[in-house]
Amino acid sequence: MSLLLPRPKQFTPHSGFLRLQLPGGATPRPGDLRRWLPAGSFARGAESDLPGCPPPGHEECYRLIVSPTAVQVTAAAEEGLLRAEATLLQLLEAGPDGWRVPCCEVVDWPDVRFRCAADWLLNC
Repeated sequence: MSLLLPRPKQFTPHSGFLRLQLPGGATPRPGDLRRWLPAGSFARGAESDLPGCPPPGHEECYRLIVSPTAVQVTAAAEEGLLRAEATLLQLLEAGPDGWRVPCCEVVDWPDVRFRCAADWLLNC
């Protein structure tokens, strides 16, 4: 498993990889994957569609499934979709034949609503 920060609540690795052909050999940045992956890869759903998520009220909870053929992200709110894309970006691996993502399932949500990094704030 790649080092994912913050560490997700649930991470289940599966065998295989999803290979991605990104436009022009680009290096993906936040926001790119949601535009480049097929429509429907990132979807909002009811909290009941998110098995493994905590009780209602954790709007940033998401479920990310990577198979050899597709990526499927489900989140109850836009914030969850953003968190899932950040996780997916961390999972991306560059190789000689393009980008790949290890097959896995991730379920995660933040422990607290608002977060900050002290180092970022102290080193400004």
